[in-house]
Amino acid sequence: QFPADLVAVLTSDTNGQLFVETANIDGETNLKIRKPVKDFVDADIVPTSLPVGLSSFECDLPNKHIHHFNCTITCGSRKFAVSTENFLLRGSVLRNTSWIYGFVVYTGKDTKVMKNMTKAPSKMSRIEHTVNKIIFVIFMTQLILVVVSVAFSITINNNGREDTLAGGDGDSTIFPFWLAQCFSFFILY
Repeated sequence: QFPADLVAVLTSDTNGQLFVETANIDGETNLKIRKPVKDFVDADIVPTSLPVGLSSFECDLPNKHIHHFNCTITCGSRKFAVSTENFLLRGSVLRNTSWIYGFVVYTGKDTKVMKNMTKAPSKMSRIEHTVNKIIFVIFMTQLILVVVSVAFSITINNNGREDTLAGGDGDSTIFPFWLAQCFSFFILY
């Protein structure tokens, strides 16, 4: 599997072809024929002597058009046109070809596959969104009712005592009076 978008320049195939499977990208299991850049290197060249340092690229800016690619490789005074038939997408898999050599053109988020990725849509239906909003409104209404009811309860039960917020009528309780009232009203409403 190719980790980046590549331009093929040399292949192990004697016919000057390479085969890629793009099932990971478009679901097609048919092999696609691609070719290395024409006349960039001789077929008999030793792969370690590729003219890498002498080459420069002029390519399209990264875009999401998978079936469109234009590039020019300049090697000394010679120029080579690169098209879609020389272009290998990230995620495609080399098949029926032992090896290839190529130049990396786009990496990471700049690859054509990554440019085409979209955020996964929400799997929640409109009814679920509506129900969630309604439940939120009901909860907030209940919370407001509880706060108002606890305030009235404390005011009514106070009768001039200062310990109402701490423990109610002076009995030792686990919860303060106002917290017990919150639980009671929350359950009631």
